[in-house]
Order: sequence, then structure tokens, then C-alpha cells
Amino acid sequence: MKKSVDRNLSDEQLVHYHLQGDQTSLGILYERHFNNVYYKCLSFSKDPIEAYDLVQEIFLRTFSKLHLFRGNSEFSTWLFRITHNFCIEDYRKKYRNKYEKLSSLVYDLADEEYEPNNLDNVSLESVIKSVSETEQLMLKLKYLEGKSIKELQDQFHMGESAVKMRLQRAKQKISKQMKFSYEMM
Repeated sequence: MKKSVDRNLSDEQLVHYHLQGDQTSLGILYERHFNNVYYKCLSFSKDPIEAYDLVQEIFLRTFSKLHLFRGNSEFSTWLFRITHNFCIEDYRKKYRNKYEKLSSLVYDLADEEYEPNNLDNVSLESVIKSVSETEQLMLKLKYLEGKSIKELQDQFHMGESAVKMRLQRAKQKISKQMKFSYEMM
């Protein structure tokens, strides 16, 4: 009869037992970390069903890569990093090429009602690309999705002042790029 694994073992010990062939240790790790992974996924997706699906994918990926866990950090830290990266990757895939349809009001404007300005020729996409991907994501989360500074702190593992500074610098870069583009016309 096979001896069951002690539920009081550390995460790192459970990983070791799994690598030695014990399958019950994965269930213990799953139960222990499900809620943390789920709520992290939910903070990205805002949909409980989608968050649950993400959790399943993350645990499948994590458990298939357990042999790569070196133990330089706690298992929970390693799992959180995998979770965070997976959620960002999923977010980018979904929103990379997502465009909103223009409302019919735009099409209904008569030519004489439209007054063009010099900023019409500025590519908003090129202006936004003047900041790093992380800054783009932070700006989108803050201003399009209404995330709080505290949520950004948790998501990007930064202090409050670092988040505020990153947002401020990104806005300044975009403003400078807009001014430059305007002057070039």
C-alpha cells in the first residue's frame, strides 16, 4: 500500500516528492495555490469563467515544467511569476488587434460639418508606440480600464511612487511625441 504524502510538507518538498514519482503532491499544490492563482487571473480577465479556464491552463503549464523549478525562490513566487506572465500574454493576445467599430454617427457627418485639424495626420498608434510595452499596458489599465494605483502596484510589483512616476513619464513622452508630430506638419 502506498503511503500518502503529508499535507504539512512545504511546497518545495512536495515538488521534490512529485519529481520522485508521487502524484498526490500535485493535488496538494493545486489546492494550496488555487485561490491565489484564480484571483490573479480574475484581476486580469474580470470574468470568473475565463479566470477559471486560465487557472487550469496555468496549472497544466506549471506542472509540466516542475522539473525546471530550481528552488532559488519559494514555489509560490515561481508560480505567481508564471501566473502573471501568462495573464499578460493572454491579455496581449486578446487586445492586440482589437478595434472598435466606428459608430454610425461618424459616418452620418456631412462633409461641411467636419473641420479638420493638424492632428488628423498624426498616427495615434505611432505616438503610443513611443513608450515601452510596459508603459503602454500601464496606461491602458489605468485610463481605459480604470485600474487604481494600488491594483497597478500589485500587478507590476512596484511601489506606489514607482507606478505614479512610470505613468507620469509615459504621459510626458506621449505629449512630447504629439508636440513633435504637430510641429513637423
